[in-house]
Order: sequence, then C-alpha cells, then structure tokens
Amino acid sequence: MHTLDEALDNLTSPTLILAIQEGGDTGNAWPRLVRIYAPLIYRWCQRSGVQEADASDISQEVMSDVLRAISEYSHDGDAATFRGWLWTITRNRIALHFRKWAKSPAAPGGTDALQLIEQVPDDRPEHPDDVTDLHLRALETLKIDFNVATWTAFWRVVIDGDEAKDVAEDLGVSVWTVYKAKSRVLAKLRSELGGV
Repeated sequence: MHTLDEALDNLTSPTLILAIQEGGDTGNAWPRLVRIYAPLIYRWCQRSGVQEADASDISQEVMSDVLRAISEYSHDGDAATFRGWLWTITRNRIALHFRKWAKSPAAPGGTDALQLIEQVPDDRPEHPDDVTDLHLRALETLKIDFNVATWTAFWRVVIDGDEAKDVAEDLGVSVWTVYKAKSRVLAKLRSELGGV
C-alpha cells in the first residue's frame, strides 16, 4: 500500500476537473469526483468537531459549492492543490455551521460558540489513511478501464506487494507483462489524479 501512496501523494484531479469545467464529459466526471472526495470532506468535518448528521449536510453543501465554483479553480503551482482548495471551502462551511449553531435558540452562544469556530483548524485535518483511502477510491473508479489480467497484475504488485516474478508465474505471463500492467494502471491513475 505504501508504494501507491508514494506514487500518488499530493496529486489532484485535473482530468476530472477539466472534464467538469469544460462540460464535455458524458456525466461520469462529477459522480466520480463525488465518490472520490465526499468521504474525505465528511472526515474533515468530523475531525473539526461537527456532529455526524451535520457532517453529512455540510459535505453535501461543500460539494454543491464545489460544483458552482469549479469553473474558477485552477492549479497554480504547488500551493494551489485541489485538496487545499477543497479544504478552504469545507473550512468556510464548517465555520458557517458553527456561527448558525451559535444563533439557534437551543445552542449556547457567546464564548462557547466562538471557541468552536476558532477550533476549526487552518490546515486540513487529514491523516495518512485519508490519502490512502482517496487513492483507493480513485482506483476503484478506474477498474472498469482495464481487463482482468492487467488489473490483477497491477493490484498484486502495487497493493498486495507481491513480487512481479511470482505474479507473472501465477498469471502465466512474462515479468515484462506484469511491469507493463503496473505501468499502464499507474499512468492512468496519475492522469486521473494529476501527473504533477
């Protein structure tokens, strides 16, 4: 698993983003983007102190904000990652949630509410497992693009950590074919997540 994270760490989704921005996609890009990133947004909400039911609502609001604003998103260097942009939108929604919560009749106001807003982290509340999960969700969306042998060879070498020679022997193919399968899937994944 570590190999996949090293290969893809800090990559974003320019192929998906471009397809959504240009509107030329056949409707696959937006559901794919949601499937990949919505669980991450949900975890960020929970780690920022948002209750479970509210985290679901905020996640939906964030995705709605993303859809409205994605035409304005552009990757301008290392600091402007898609996940960073996504976190900014999420953080604003979380802060708005706590401000609204503080004004509701049943909620405590004043200092307690202000402390909740101030506790929303500036940096993404992201764990290494979140990135791994993001990569695995992205992979699952690509699985249909490959035949079973290619996918199996890739999965066993990259995810399971099997030796290429053992995989080749089990599949009845050359070691070169196993490396080619690995390369093809990783290239497609880098394309999806951004070959930055």
